[in-house]
Parts: sequence; structure tokens; C-alpha cells
Amino acid sequence: MSEVEAAMLLLSNNIKMIIEKIQNVIRNSSYESVKNGTEKIHDLYYDTPDKKLETQKIQLRIRTLHEKVYKVTLKVLKEVRENYSDRIEIERLWSKEAFDDIFNNLVKMNIRFQNREGSYNEDPKITFNNIGLIVIQDRKRIREILNAINKMSGLIEFEFDVDTTTILLDSNTEIRFSELEIESKKSGNEKELNMMVNKVLKFPELMSWPHSKLETGMAVTNLFNNKLLENKTDYNEKNELTVNGIRKISDLFNIRDRKE
Repeated sequence: MSEVEAAMLLLSNNIKMIIEKIQNVIRNSSYESVKNGTEKIHDLYYDTPDKKLETQKIQLRIRTLHEKVYKVTLKVLKEVRENYSDRIEIERLWSKEAFDDIFNNLVKMNIRFQNREGSYNEDPKITFNNIGLIVIQDRKRIREILNAINKMSGLIEFEFDVDTTTILLDSNTEIRFSELEIESKKSGNEKELNMMVNKVLKFPELMSWPHSKLETGMAVTNLFNNKLLENKTDYNEKNELTVNGIRKISDLFNIRDRKE
């Protein structure tokens, strides 16, 4: 399954105001704007100890919803366009069948594991530990969802997710940032997605952000662990990234890209 979505960082903490602006964009684009609730999400990202998944731009995630529902997701980057990215996505509710599906796909991508037989557990975290994977990012998120519904068909064509993401660095420290994701829910809707993105990017409170949440969280961790994020300058009293902190993360990505 393909996931086509665009991402933007929020440069303002006024979430309510930004949501109102997004609703106006949806309505002015001839769609119906419908709020679809708020989700509390806990994500754990995994890799092999020698970073084989990172090397191949593969993301493996366990998502906990409502503190008891587990979803496992495997994403592989296909391409990055100017305004959006396209990823292969396999997302399943946790089960033995889901484990086998994810495991077999990773093996096809030349990711090898020493153990498989007897590794499955009803808790996916135990299963991943059994096959030698390690947690590379721990984060929590509050997601507010807006749907853009085609007035003629009644179908959802776009999902707008306003996410406040908290990166859990250690037992006492966390850094958070907010982001808007626009995901196309209709195949072949890339032109309309581009139009939506261009309209939203006219707001000074938003900036295009081609990096995944995993990449952003890893950059935050890197800078924080190397004491390159300064309190009150790069993040505020609520541990929210400031524009200056975002600039440091962007610079880190630019250095990485020049090396590549």
C-alpha cells in the first residue's frame, strides 16, 4: 500500500488558530471540513544494532492506541517530490499473521535475523526484543484530525493531522514540536495534494518539512545528547522547539545531505 503525504512544521504554538486556517483552506477548496476527533498515540521505532533499517530508509514502528491496541507498521521510502513523499506502507493490527508478514517483508529486503521460531509474543515489544531489534526512538503524540470530504461522493479525499509530538529523551527530559501532515486518501490525487500544500504554505506559521518524524526525532536526540540545544534559546519553558531550534535541526540535515 502506498502512503502519499506532505509534512510541514508549525512555527507557532497557537494550534487552535492554525486549525481554523486549515478548515478555511478545505472549505475554499470546495470540500467539506469535518473534525474527526483527537488521538493519543505512543510510538516506538526499532532498528537492528548495526542500523540496517536506517541504511535502507526503512522504518519499523510499534504504535499503541488507547493504551491497549497495538499496530505494527513497516514503511519504505519510494520517492520524495517537491511537496510530498511517497512510501510503501504495511500497517497491521498486531497478531501472529502480522508478525509473519512484517518479518517476511524485511527478509525480502535483506534484513536478516538470528531468531524467529518461538519469538512471537502477544506483546510486540517482547517479540521485537526476541529477534534482536532495539528501540531507537520513543515518542508520544497528540493528534487532531480534520477530514476533507468530497461533497459529491461523500468520500474522504484528504486527512489533515495536526500533531504535537513529544520526543522522550530519557526519564527526565523531553522535547516537543508540532507538525501538519496532509495525506491523500484517494489514488491519483497528487495534483490536488500539491494545490492543498501550496495554499497551506502561504501561512507564515508553517514551513515545508521533507523529513520524517523519525528523522526529526533522531536529529533532536543527536543535538540534545551533544549539548547543542540550549534551554530558552532552542526550546522554551514548555520544552517546545523554538524557531532557532528548528533552524539548528535544518542545518544538521543540510550537513548530512551534503555528505551524501
